[in-house]
Amino acid sequence: MIIKNLLLIVVIVSLCLLFSTNNNIKPAQSLVFPEYDTPENSNKNKIVIHNDKEDNKDKDQKEAQFKSAVPSPKEYETQQEDIELEGIVNYIVDGDTLDINDIRIRLSLVDTPERGQEGFKQAKEFVQKLCLNKKGQVDIDDGQRRGDRYGRDIGVVFCDGVNINKALMDNNLARIYTEYCDISEFKNENWAKPDCH
Repeated sequence: MIIKNLLLIVVIVSLCLLFSTNNNIKPAQSLVFPEYDTPENSNKNKIVIHNDKEDNKDKDQKEAQFKSAVPSPKEYETQQEDIELEGIVNYIVDGDTLDINDIRIRLSLVDTPERGQEGFKQAKEFVQKLCLNKKGQVDIDDGQRRGDRYGRDIGVVFCDGVNINKALMDNNLARIYTEYCDISEFKNENWAKPDCH
């Protein structure tokens, strides 16, 4: 069954590539293929082929939806090209840790209050409002590719195109984890630079 599904994926991707080279169309056609459909895997382990034109077309609509969801938001950076992980945000641990397709992600350089500390609830609810059950994307931190001591991947997270690391900083819900400034690829980003230099 798995081999049959994988062969089907290869055939479809090959056809998309063949079609695109013959018609001067980008190979990415926003196709989503579930790995194999069982009740346990129905919403995870999806392979996504991006269509940058389509993603940019919806950018303004997504930003407008975000602005209506969060009181007095500031401007946020939208997603980067270096997305390495994508899926549905299915769990929020706290303000700086969440799950995308059951993969635990720690936000790079951003540190929010822990359970029992002042500001914990606000930061967690902020991230829940922006991310839970929405499209999540991660640009893995090149300086921390091995993850952390808890086995979490580390990076900048985008929920429906909104940079969550930046949004937390802009709304004073987090601080920069300066101990990692010297190794993080994101130390020169506008939201991190003032504290990392």
